[in-house]
Amino acid sequence: MMANRPRERSGDAHATRQSSICARIDGIDVTTALAVISEAGTDMSRFPTRAHFASWMGLCPGTKITGGKVMSGKTNPCANRVAQALKLAAAALRTGKSALGAYFRRTRSRMDKPKAVTALPRTNWLG
Repeated sequence: MMANRPRERSGDAHATRQSSICARIDGIDVTTALAVISEAGTDMSRFPTRAHFASWMGLCPGTKITGGKVMSGKTNPCANRVAQALKLAAAALRTGKSALGAYFRRTRSRMDKPKAVTALPRTNWLG
């Protein structure tokens, strides 16, 4: 009997197809792509620009300026699963032999590692 066999829904096949396309990007594997698609979805029309999507993920720097002096530029803490998945993928590029791995190492040499891990998804994968 086939009663216990799970049925594949059309949305599952679409998400799997989208994740395999996203997995072609250096540093992004199928698990990361599925996490991004499951949390953000495939319809990005709700975000007018890439900057809005980066802000939704909590990857944009803050702008606390008073009297012309920059007081703080750190990102706000955010428990967004998409941002967590992309930050893990960025940290895995540390030893990568691709151009993104070289970019991450150059960025990390200018700033500390947590800032570089936050900057990589915002600048390369989104922009």
